Amino acid sequence: MLSLRQRALLGGLATGALSVGVGTLVVFSHINTRVLEQFDETLRDRHTQLIVGLSATTDAPEALRDLMFDPAYGTPYSGRYWQVTDGSGAIFTSASLFDETISEPVDLRG
Repeated sequence: MLSLRQRALLGGLATGALSVGVGTLVVFSHINTRVLEQFDETLRDRHTQLIVGLSATTDAPEALRDLMFDPAYGTPYSGRYWQVTDGSGAIFTSASLFDETISEPVDLRG
């Protein structure tokens, strides 16, 4: 049988370990949620910037490059790209795509 002191020590250690574990999970969960929210917000802002740019350059989509202010869109192969296809099939891309184009998704609605 354990003495009262030993039981109190073991109970305190178990409670402390549980508290640290739960606290760590809560902190990591909060950080993960915040990072995902920030990513989504940034993506929404860039999408909005592209849509506003498209509405301002309806007659000359090639001018859209000048309206996208993020330097990554001008750096070749930076990982940040945009591509617009007009009604006649002409493709306009960010300078970051350099000489490439993005293949359009297949219409799965059949």
